[in-house]
Amino acid sequence: MKSNNSKKNNIVKWSIKWKLMFMISLLMLSFLTVLTSFQISSQKRVMENELGRRITLIKENLTDRGKNFIAHLSAQVEKDIASFNFSGLMEDIRRGVENNREAAYAILADASGTVFIHTLNPDLNQTVLTGERDKDATEKTELSVTEYKEGNESFIEIVKPVQISTEPWGVLR
Repeated sequence: MKSNNSKKNNIVKWSIKWKLMFMISLLMLSFLTVLTSFQISSQKRVMENELGRRITLIKENLTDRGKNFIAHLSAQVEKDIASFNFSGLMEDIRRGVENNREAAYAILADASGTVFIHTLNPDLNQTVLTGERDKDATEKTELSVTEYKEGNESFIEIVKPVQISTEPWGVLR
């Protein structure tokens, strides 16, 4: 009888040990899961913030390159207009846009809004653009940068007034 009682006692002791080990393991696993999820969410926030800063930096860099491009192109445009070299003017604008992969298009319009050259849609040459963005562009008196979305694509439009001597002639976009 003693040995039977001893076996039961031993089984009960092992049973309590296994239950206790199972509970501790479960608690540790739960604790590890909570810590891991917290770490993942904090790393996600850090990465999103870094991505936002990088996007801002890339936009600023792209805008600066665009300003330099349009300043160079508008200087050439002003020289060509002043010397009445209109065929060279159109070729310079086309070549400038073709050689700059970041430029989607260029529009040169006079002060009345009549398009002199439109590289994206040549059918609009010698027409008056009546869109809201077009009207706003012709009213610009200094270099300006505008961000907008069209469909699924984002654009940064840079508008530079073109002057011949002291008189405003139009805008280059």
